Amino acid sequence: MSTPPVTYEKAATPTDLVRIYSQYLNAGDVEGLMSMYDDDATFSPEFGTVARGTDEIRAVVTAMVDPPPSVKSNVTWVQQVGDHALVLNDYAITVVGPDGTSAETTGRSADVAHRGSDGGWRFFIDCVWAGS
Repeated sequence: MSTPPVTYEKAATPTDLVRIYSQYLNAGDVEGLMSMYDDDATFSPEFGTVARGTDEIRAVVTAMVDPPPSVKSNVTWVQQVGDHALVLNDYAITVVGPDGTSAETTGRSADVAHRGSDGGWRFFIDCVWAGS
């Protein structure tokens, strides 16, 4: 008997994209996070660093969730034109180090989202450090 394929939640709106991404990040779900990116996406987790395409983004995301952080997101602006949207998001990410101490980072991301042919929104450009 084969295992049925895992189905990930589809973002119905650009705001949903950030909400669902945050849930997957908090859960440490790499495959869920990857389902939120367009195949040709770029991800800039810090100034001067750009991961391009699925393989590079997967490597960055895998490192981000080891161990899984705690993230709180607040979408502050969405400007949508057809199947594209600019999404500004204020966030707070808390990580716990190996010694048990926690550190919080806050910032603003500026993301370009794209609605695919399946109706789901995905990140095309994910720039985490936009407000830093």
